[in-house]
Amino acid sequence: MKEDNETLKKELKEFVYYLHSINKIFTPKMDCHLILPKSEFFLLSVLLREKKENDVDGIYPSEISLKSRLSRPAITQTLNSLEKKGYIIRVLEENDRRKFKVSITEDGKKIVDDAFEDRFLQLMEIANKLGEEKLKQLLDILKEIVEIYKN
Repeated sequence: MKEDNETLKKELKEFVYYLHSINKIFTPKMDCHLILPKSEFFLLSVLLREKKENDVDGIYPSEISLKSRLSRPAITQTLNSLEKKGYIIRVLEENDRRKFKVSITEDGKKIVDDAFEDRFLQLMEIANKLGEEKLKQLLDILKEIVEIYKN
């Protein structure tokens, strides 16, 4: 029984290693130092995902903080920089001028979309090399992992 436990631990460590490696493959790769700091790109990605998934034009900085697990001061600093570059805008609430939502601009959207497009082309190459059968098996396993995690 103890040997089975050790084998499982070893396999789980290997699983985590490959998940981490795959995460690097699937994360859009940019020359961040040339275009944007990673924190700014990450925040733009959060804003774009919210826009696409929830069909909203903006979200409150406090929501960004919760979704990104970054501190409010870090969010504020990153938003200030993105606003200066024209990648986000702040829209004041009509009822309460102290509150505002953050919205990604077309320029901000383009940066994120371009990075994901580059990564998508690389993933298409990987998928073609894997083949349809192996890709379907991989998708089935990943779906099962997500379902297990959700429950």
